[in-house]
Formats: sequence, C-alpha cells, structure tokens
Amino acid sequence: MMSIRDDFYTNYLSTHHRYLDGIWALGIPSQTITVPQDVISSFRNSNRSDQEKSLKNLRNAWYHECSFTFQYDNQDEWLKFASWRIIQFYYSIYCMISAMMRCVDNNPEISHVKMLNRFTTEFVMNSKLNNELFGTPFCFYIKRGNILPLPQNRITRQYSIKNDLPNLINCLTSACRNSQKPVSIFHYFKCLREWATYENSYLLMSLYGPTIRSDLSRYLQSILGSFLNIGEKFLVAFWGGELITEELNSFKTVMIGTNGFQPKTLEARFQQT
Repeated sequence: MMSIRDDFYTNYLSTHHRYLDGIWALGIPSQTITVPQDVISSFRNSNRSDQEKSLKNLRNAWYHECSFTFQYDNQDEWLKFASWRIIQFYYSIYCMISAMMRCVDNNPEISHVKMLNRFTTEFVMNSKLNNELFGTPFCFYIKRGNILPLPQNRITRQYSIKNDLPNLINCLTSACRNSQKPVSIFHYFKCLREWATYENSYLLMSLYGPTIRSDLSRYLQSILGSFLNIGEKFLVAFWGGELITEELNSFKTVMIGTNGFQPKTLEARFQQT
C-alpha cells in the first residue's frame, strides 16, 4: 500500500500539477483577445438565444468566483480545503460556458456533458473564435487523436514547445477516456473536478512546501480569471455593454450588501475593459 506522500506524487504531482502548469505556462495570464463581430452576427441571426438563462448563468459564474476567491489573501486558510477550491474553480468556468452557450442554444434541457461537447464544437472549434477569442491554451483540442490547431502555428517559444506542450497534450489525452468526440481543455477541468470530488480529495491535505502550494493557487486563480475575461468579453459583444454593466452593478449591490464581500477580481477585470 502506497504511503500518502507517494500517493500524492503519483496522483497529483506527476499528473494534475503538471497539466495545470502546462495550461498556465502556454499563455496565461497574458493574452490578447478580440470578439469577431461576424460570428456574433451569425449567432444572433440563428434566433436560438435565451437571454434570461444566459444572464442567470453569468451571475452564477460570478458567484462561484466570489466563493473561490474568499480568503484568497490568506493563503494558509484558502488552501486548507484545496479540493473545494478546485470544485469552485470548475463551476465558475462551467457556468460561464453555460452563459455563452445560451447565446446559441435555447434548448431547455442540455446535459452537463452535452454542454461541454457543444461548447467545444460551436465555440472552441469555430475557426474565428479559435483564432481571435480563445488564444493559447484554450484554443487547443483533440480530434481523432490529433491535437488542433497545430501547436507550432500557435506557440512561438521553442522552450514552451519542448517543455510545456507535452504537459498540455498529456492533459488533453487524459480527458479523452476513449471519447469519439473532440475533447478540449474544458473537458479536462471536469475531470479535475471529479478527481477532487470523488477520487483523492484527501491527498490535497498533503500539499507540502510553499512552492507547490503557491503553484496550485496561481494556476487556478490565473486560469479562472483568464477564461472569465474571455466569457465576459463575448457576452458584452453579444448582449451589449449596457446590459452586462447593469447585471454587474446589480450583482455587486447584492454581494456587498448581503454578504459584505467586495468582488475585487471581478471589478478589476471590468476596469480593464
């Protein structure tokens, strides 16, 4: 029987730690993104949007982010239940995915897995969104065993191709699970959440050393903030800045007034736009 320390190395340090490091290193937190207006027009013309559900999921994404960042300034407290931080991280991302998907799909019932599959095919694999909105590393996916778009066309640093790309490929491969459908980084985030929830969450009590602890904190915070920024920019383009600003102000009023919590990371993103 493996010791907890060996178990921690096998099931976290040699897998998820490396995967998250590869995702983070390939472009986060700095990336330039734009929203192609012709894609927005095409989505609008499909008449399949559901504004109410889109905005509800946007608020949910913000709420989960607030829960995620609570006590972030106190790393010892924040990391006491690191597995729960992973769960909060995932649901903030998933709710933003749902907010974006409700711009193109008003089906009243979409399963969790189908939402991820549809998001991958309709957003990540959309050539213009892939090139202009997502950037590295969110642009990558595996289809029929091949990683696309071709990494050498999107990654310019040879160091990253040699050292970070293999971690990303292993990350995506681990999420495939014999799936016949294209698999994106967002499928991996679901796998990470499932691991933290059902498999080895107790292992994260064994986070040792300031470097490993700060790495996990930095990876999750940076990846989450970068993707929420992408989603918010898309929703501003789709629904209009005035409506999203109204939602933001309403959310802040409730969050501050009811919980006494100032959503600083959320405010900072909108101040940069």
